[in-house]
Amino acid sequence: FDSSFVNYYFHKYLETNPFGFTAIDMKAYFMGAVGCSWKETKSSKMTAALKPLSEPNHNALDDARFQAELFALMLAGNYKR
Repeated sequence: FDSSFVNYYFHKYLETNPFGFTAIDMKAYFMGAVGCSWKETKSSKMTAALKPLSEPNHNALDDARFQAELFALMLAGNYKR
């Protein structure tokens, strides 16, 4: 749902969307990186494996920062296999 708004503003201000129309799904990335099942990609399981410093609190900005931290930890390879 949000992607159309994000795409609009990328084009409005940058004249292009640097991500194109494809995105990386964190759950699928985690599943492939860790070698777990889809059932094991719950945020609680990802949090246990990645050990982020922040916690989700249902504040939109804080939760977005939490998700960004989880993804950064995944990209850095900071997880247990």
